Amino acid sequence: EANDIVVLYPQTGKDAINQCWDWWGYTDPGAEHNYPTRGGLQMAAIKAMIDRVAGIKHPRYCGTDSNLAHVAAGRAYTWPAWWFWPLYYASGSNDYLGSLGFSTTTLQETRPGYFAPAFSCP
Repeated sequence: EANDIVVLYPQTGKDAINQCWDWWGYTDPGAEHNYPTRGGLQMAAIKAMIDRVAGIKHPRYCGTDSNLAHVAAGRAYTWPAWWFWPLYYASGSNDYLGSLGFSTTTLQETRPGYFAPAFSCP
């Protein structure tokens, strides 16, 4: 307390494999490459915990953009990334957005790092 230090001890649940952090992607089905990034479920949860302890509030995203722009902003990802014609998915929800990068999609962030298609924004 004298040094203004806060220690956060997040814990995995009893269903976690070996009671460990997700170091290979088992908590993010369909988005195995997201686990070490801000889009990964555990990393998004840790960031949200830190923000909550620090009193930081972030406005949630809601907007329409091309699938390529969503990927560039981290709101979506492509799979498989090495294909000539990648498929686009929303980060967090893994909802399919289509196979064209120039197609526009409206995405809404319903919780930190979790984006889902929406018909319109409030």
